[in-house]
Amino acid sequence: KQATDAERAFLGLLKGGCQVPIGVHADVEGENIRIEAIIAALDGSTILRDTINGKADDAVSLGQQLGKKMLAAGGQEILALFFKESDIMTKQGKVYLIGAGPGDPGLLGLKAKECLQTADAVVYDRLADPRILAFARKDAEMVYVGKASANHTMRQPDINKLLVKLAAEGKVVARLKGGDPFVFGRGGEEAIELREAGLPFEFVPGVTSAIAVAEYAGIPVTHRPCSNLLCCYHRSRGS
Repeated sequence: KQATDAERAFLGLLKGGCQVPIGVHADVEGENIRIEAIIAALDGSTILRDTINGKADDAVSLGQQLGKKMLAAGGQEILALFFKESDIMTKQGKVYLIGAGPGDPGLLGLKAKECLQTADAVVYDRLADPRILAFARKDAEMVYVGKASANHTMRQPDINKLLVKLAAEGKVVARLKGGDPFVFGRGGEEAIELREAGLPFEFVPGVTSAIAVAEYAGIPVTHRPCSNLLCCYHRSRGS
């Protein structure tokens, strides 16, 4: 799986497909991975080859790193012949508004983890567990914007502008929040700002503490027998 993830990350960055002269192969040995790639002109006039080695756990990040390196080394000019865009790297960014859940890394969603592993920048709140932040790429830009009572690292309007700025620079941004983005997370406000700026965004739901705390205590938020008894109780009192 790690080899496949690395190859997909490389091809995804370069917009690779069946009609594009790109090849990539990843090989995992123990905890290490080696990724080899080639970009070629159809007439064979230009052929680029390169490799990258690293830890298998960083497969996605390494695949993207190799892709960026080869684009900068001349691959961009070769591939520009196959796309309408004149500059592949000037792509539009995207913001993922992610709910980190109630704190336990084991309750973090798979998609949230994938977003963190591939993001160019991570903008995170005060409640973000360091173990969750560890999923981010080693070269990712980490921006702390935590807020506590009467002690705001950054005001919400400034956070909104920061997300717009990072996405406008073509970066994939993981906006990490505790719980769920829509439950006291200001996710709606940030989404409105991004929409007004014409920038794409996506919500990645998280488990809110309003449900998680009750469940950890063994208290169901909804339970049919209890609901029926509660209705009977209210009716008996004339409620």
